[in-house]
Amino acid sequence: MVHVLEIGSVHDSRRSDDLLVYLPSFRPFFDKLPQQKSSMKLKALMIPFNDVESVTQTIIKVCA
Repeated sequence: MVHVLEIGSVHDSRRSDDLLVYLPSFRPFFDKLPQQKSSMKLKALMIPFNDVESVTQTIIKVCA
């Protein structure tokens, strides 16, 4: 299991770009992450390693 932080939009809905593989060349087709706390939906999850499709070097700074 790996502990992850899911970052989504409060107004999030399934989109066709959800099916794209996470590669830099596809980055322009993804929705931008929300920038304001009020528009973010955060959820801590435990994901089985078998369900992990890709790992990125993205680092999110969370200020408490």
